[in-house]
Amino acid sequence: MAIYAYHKETGEKITAVSPFTIKEPSPGYSSLERFTTTFEVPFGGLWRYEVFLNDKFYADAILLVKK
Repeated sequence: MAIYAYHKETGEKITAVSPFTIKEPSPGYSSLERFTTTFEVPFGGLWRYEVFLNDKFYADAILLVKK
């Protein structure tokens, strides 16, 4: 799994979650069907997050981060 973030205004791309293999459930979950993580982006604005599983695009989300 990996998560990449793209800032709309600057085009900057960051690696929010570096690629790794999920081996255990997140705290509070009994299976691998859900995963939780935390990360920070360097500045506010509109960010697009892309999630990759097994090196393939899985999903994306767009979030407005406060400045």
